[in-house]
Amino acid sequence: MAAKLINLLTAILLLAILVSPARAKQYGDIVVEAASPPNAERSHGYGEYRISVANRSLSERHRVTLTLPLQRYYGCTVTRTITVEPSSTVNVSLFTSVAGGNGLGVEIDGQLQREIIAVDVTGHGYDARPQVLISQGASARAFQSRAGAFLKNKEGNESFYAARSETPVSEWSATWLGYSSYDGVVLTADEMRALPEPAASALVRYVECGGALLVIGSWQVPQPWRIEKQQDGLLSTHNAGFGVCMVSENGAVEGLSKPNWEALGDAWEQSQSPWAPRATLDRDTGSANRVFPVMENVGVPVRGLLLIMLVFVILIGPVNLFVLSKKKKRMWLLWTVPLISLLTCLAVSAYTVFSEGWGGRARYLSYTILDERSHRASSIGLNAFYAPLTPGDGLRYSTETEITAQGSGFDYSDNVPTRTADWTEDQHLETGWVTARTPAHFVIRRSETRRERVTVTRSSDGSLSAVNGLGVPIRNLWLADEKGIVYKGSDIAAGASAILEMTKEHLVTVKDGAFRSAFTGDWMRQVQQPSSSADLVRPRTYIADLDACPFLEEGLKGVKQKKCEARVFGIMKGPGDEN
Repeated sequence: MAAKLINLLTAILLLAILVSPARAKQYGDIVVEAASPPNAERSHGYGEYRISVANRSLSERHRVTLTLPLQRYYGCTVTRTITVEPSSTVNVSLFTSVAGGNGLGVEIDGQLQREIIAVDVTGHGYDARPQVLISQGASARAFQSRAGAFLKNKEGNESFYAARSETPVSEWSATWLGYSSYDGVVLTADEMRALPEPAASALVRYVECGGALLVIGSWQVPQPWRIEKQQDGLLSTHNAGFGVCMVSENGAVEGLSKPNWEALGDAWEQSQSPWAPRATLDRDTGSANRVFPVMENVGVPVRGLLLIMLVFVILIGPVNLFVLSKKKKRMWLLWTVPLISLLTCLAVSAYTVFSEGWGGRARYLSYTILDERSHRASSIGLNAFYAPLTPGDGLRYSTETEITAQGSGFDYSDNVPTRTADWTEDQHLETGWVTARTPAHFVIRRSETRRERVTVTRSSDGSLSAVNGLGVPIRNLWLADEKGIVYKGSDIAAGASAILEMTKEHLVTVKDGAFRSAFTGDWMRQVQQPSSSADLVRPRTYIADLDACPFLEEGLKGVKQKKCEARVFGIMKGPGDEN
């Protein structure tokens, strides 16, 4: 271990000598400038590195490939290839999950440039505190010092990690993945109003995916968020999707009470809680597959292979020698030994194919909030894969999906897999993510625009019927009408209509924050062991249990066997909601 540490420190020292001290570099016609995210210590999510590539040539286009980090210590290496037209500039982002290393590599027209741009990729942080992004406006109001006065850990330090933004909100990220590593985001109401529309939409998606947003000042939250509101002094709390939005309505933080600050700290910890070891299938492959098995018996089929090897030894030795001696053809050993060896190899391969097959196996589980009012679907889920042979094309996801690999600790040992990802067209996890005969598990988060819905109509006799517009069959459906009366249906085919049966349950009170509690709690169990679900629905909502995952990407193509489990929490439109 000491030798490995010395080698690592030596590599860092050598890289420090080679790396340019500036974050911008010119390579002939091409000028590349890189900006790092405010915090390099993150416990989950993606770090966004924003790259600007300018072509100063008046006539020639250039093909530029960016690699981050060029010097990798552990984790993942990310690449992206762009074409830069003459006299133009292309702005792109590189997103890294867990990675450690340094240096942005630049390849121009197939030739790797010698000089490296200094970009630090610290990656997976050892700071277990919630990570909070603080805007320039919030920093100017001394938010960190005021929050730190109330929110302290056992050691007397701030119970959160403050990542102060170095850029104005006008330059904030336009994709929610740029905020995915933060458990909280803090900015002022004036900054919220000044946000460009793409950045504002990205923050909305961040909240819907489980984030905690604090707005300092008077700000009108989106209409779907106004229903679940709790007021405590100057702090209003709005549950939104899996996340929460808080507004300090007086425009300052001085008037917030100690319970207000504690509620804010709790919200940050809740956003971080799904990534705790117990919630993320622990830190090794065996634990992950025990919690969410994609293959029941993972391992080498020792008995079968031992039997084949025993037959091989008997045939190639005594049997072969006895037969050839009897025929007085011992010289044939020169070709019978290789032949028996070849047949044994074929037998081993055939046995492996017979026991596991050529095709891979996959298991999917998802929990989705489908808000039919805003046509938004926010999902958290699990993808698990097992392949007898390493998939040649790796995994593919959209560029709006967060993927967190499970069951593989990242350290400085030789066992760390070399993982690569390419973001040129999509999020292509190329190598090292799924290897032969080793289960691979991933937590998935995404927020997207979707038009699926469950349409409810009431007949003249008072009965309630539902049309399944989710695109897949519904196994069980619990639905509460506008009065809070709970109805139940089952086995509703895609596109079919079914009359729902009224239950004896009638909702008297509505529990706020039910969606967030599902996100921060054991959401896997809620999907796998559904109860009557009447304690979760509220007026004009439904819960649908499915045997398919329409809101979760498959990732691995060509899977022969797959198992799917999904729960959809739907919010139906009410009077006054837009179409």
